[in-house]
Amino acid sequence: MLHSINITSEKLDSSRSNIGQIAESLLFYREVNYLVKEDNLVSLLLEIDIENLIRLIDNHNLKIHFIESHLQLVTRMKGYHNQIGVGFANPKNNLKQIVWDVLIKKYGDSNITKSNIDKIVERIKVFKYDSEITNKILGDYLDKDYLNDAIQTVNVRFKENFKKAEFEVIRDSDSSYLIKDYIIEPNRKINNEIGILDGLNFLLEAREQIELGLQFNSEILTQESVSKVIQLNFNRLKRSINNVETYKTFQNVF
Repeated sequence: MLHSINITSEKLDSSRSNIGQIAESLLFYREVNYLVKEDNLVSLLLEIDIENLIRLIDNHNLKIHFIESHLQLVTRMKGYHNQIGVGFANPKNNLKQIVWDVLIKKYGDSNITKSNIDKIVERIKVFKYDSEITNKILGDYLDKDYLNDAIQTVNVRFKENFKKAEFEVIRDSDSSYLIKDYIIEPNRKINNEIGILDGLNFLLEAREQIELGLQFNSEILTQESVSKVIQLNFNRLKRSINNVETYKTFQNVF
């Protein structure tokens, strides 16, 4: 069997759980890490029988990690530019409250339900990102070549409507970054801006997936666009390695 794999929702801002992918991965991997935010956890608890979920955790190496504060891209207008930042968004409820609300509603208020609530809460680990990840994401935005290549990659679905977006992110201060003016097609301004912000979110998701892969020493199951951005990231890293022996070490590690 293969070692381990990380699974998130189909998109990091999606509320759907991935029961099908979890089941398939459990057949081929010794360990499956399912990383969930609040909505993903609610969906999982609603969609699978609680006894079966406990068995998957106890007997089949399914590990559920509740992301206590997930990453979020924030933008606002500053003059003629968009100001961007990356921060942490806290869930509305803590882990036990989420599990309690869902299971009481699903199974009713009984001693068995309360016992299962405790069992589930004990088996779910709380995961927190290193705060340094926000600087890494903003660093990705400041690399103009990588940024524009990534935007072009994720904007493939817009290729009939848009030219390649030409823009860059600049440092405004120690904690502030601006999206500079970029070339757009006539009468396409609103849609093109949405595409660019989508691209910035894909870079955030790619960095998030890379950090999770490093954290758990696992393979990554993600959507195609994010996978392409991750590949760009690693290609950039490989190009920066000039020494042959260092490059061989890099290949061995990855």
